[in-house]
Amino acid sequence: MAPRRVFVVGAGAIGGALAGLLVRAGFPCSVVARGETVRILQERGLELRFPDRVERVAVPVVPLDAATPDDLVLVATMSHHTASAIAGLDPRVPVLSAQNGLSCFDALSGRPTLAATLWMPVERREPGVLALMGW
Repeated sequence: MAPRRVFVVGAGAIGGALAGLLVRAGFPCSVVARGETVRILQERGLELRFPDRVERVAVPVVPLDAATPDDLVLVATMSHHTASAIAGLDPRVPVLSAQNGLSCFDALSGRPTLAATLWMPVERREPGVLALMGW
């Protein structure tokens, strides 16, 4: 069964690119962000800079506690931020980790968890602005 919605935790290079591409492809996807990034995404959306064009994508910013067991939470934070990034998340909500290393799995234990290996040539130029290279 496909998830009802995808929540991407972390709007840096990897998380922002995944969220932007999912929304662009028509998937129900939101971002869980913090700090200045929240305001920028709400005001301007994500700017995806491809080698041959620039696209702006409106990505909803939502709180993590809106996720239910019918959703999928894609974690794209630095591994050492995993525990704080998913604090308060219902332990029944499935999580897909798109993070470096294995240390994040201590924080994800006890919940349905998948892991991803990604090769995404993307750079975060500033909050909400991502350069996607090699597309």
